[in-house]
Amino acid sequence: MRDYFVYILTNVSRTPYIGVTSNLEARMDVHKRMVNPGFTRAYNVTMPVYVEQFSDPSTAIAREKQLKNWSRTKKIALISQANPHWQDLSAGWLSGDVTVNQLERSCDPTVGWNDSERASVSRVKGLGRRWGPKRCRRGAWR
Repeated sequence: MRDYFVYILTNVSRTPYIGVTSNLEARMDVHKRMVNPGFTRAYNVTMPVYVEQFSDPSTAIAREKQLKNWSRTKKIALISQANPHWQDLSAGWLSGDVTVNQLERSCDPTVGWNDSERASVSRVKGLGRRWGPKRCRRGAWR
């Protein structure tokens, strides 16, 4: 049986981000490396401070929606109760291996490249249309 997780990430300003996943380690790896554009990359929200585990995906999704509708004050109170010092819960989880998330690699062949390699390839016209995140969003995994 598969487990599902609802998680809350934050940054140094304690800006909360709530998500749900069935592969917590791989999802944290994606957030930590800021692979996908969006809220977590824009606000540097990479530190998991709260996690709940569920055996049913619909229950996990319902809990995610419930938490997203809570006020910021209520979310902060929930985190503070479970993790008073707001410690990074993923400190020992991540291996640092860029091959952990194979699905992500299939959508972005530049994963694992350094910044200069990525910059030189991004100048090639049309690359974003073939390999960009929009294609991944339309893929079967999303």
